[in-house]
Amino acid sequence: MLTFAPNLSTLFTEVPFIDRFAKAKEAGFKHVEFQFPYENSAHDIKEKARKYKLQTVLFNLPAGNWREGDRGIAIFENRREEFRESVLTAIEYAHALNC
Repeated sequence: MLTFAPNLSTLFTEVPFIDRFAKAKEAGFKHVEFQFPYENSAHDIKEKARKYKLQTVLFNLPAGNWREGDRGIAIFENRREEFRESVLTAIEYAHALNC
């Protein structure tokens, strides 16, 4: 059986990110994904997912400073330490979100 997970970074954009969990539940989803959750605490995201009985199945590593044009930092030799730290941040979120 197929399972679909809406990407909360790109869907339900009429409301703030943290409120999109309710929209996903209202639309009948059981799983969610998103691109870059790092402007919200893992705790807040976990609580929203728990409240609406949604399982987080995917999110991306931090991409650097998106607003300044970064679209990933793994390729930059001079940003290795920043990349390593971003992986640790993503792991913390993954554990918190049971993803």
